[in-house]
Amino acid sequence: MLKLRITALRYATHLSQYDFQLLGADYKDYLALGMGWEGAIIAIGFKGEMTYFTPVFFDSLVGSSQSMLDIFQFSLSFDYYFKNGWYVLFSNLYNSQGISGADVSSSLFSNSRVDVTSLMPNKNTYLIQLSKPINAQLSTSLTTLYARELKAYFSMPQLSWSLSQNWDINLIGQLYYSKATTDFSSSTSNIFIQLGYSY
Repeated sequence: MLKLRITALRYATHLSQYDFQLLGADYKDYLALGMGWEGAIIAIGFKGEMTYFTPVFFDSLVGSSQSMLDIFQFSLSFDYYFKNGWYVLFSNLYNSQGISGADVSSSLFSNSRVDVTSLMPNKNTYLIQLSKPINAQLSTSLTTLYARELKAYFSMPQLSWSLSQNWDINLIGQLYYSKATTDFSSSTSNIFIQLGYSY
């Protein structure tokens, strides 16, 4: 029987110009232990976090634990602000129980459970983000995510325009490509216009 209870304890501290946090949790059918940090290497932002999940579910009728596996997730990121306004972020995510075979027929976003134990369906995911303000009212960004084992990537270009002190408009594209055979082909493409008012 799946537990719905989630309890957690977090401890945060600062050491040698780095922020650290330790986390322990009882998450549904798992016990979790994790840590994270944030700091800088010279002027390059350096962040990371890791979490280890181990199953604790026990079937009293069968008398043995279910076939749930230990899960280890690890992410690492570097970011940098250039003097000309460019911002660059590189990040990776590793999921020990993710898809590792050559089967690329599965969609990146369908038929997969998304929660803290499975942030992505594959083992290795890489993300690159670029952004730059064009002027005081207009800025642009591009985020690209590549799922290595699925041979698929997701791209999200965005253009943000501040119409006034209270009104903003965003033009957002969501483009998904997969390599089912030899060439990348577009599977899904969406364009959104978002209007925001702040007060």
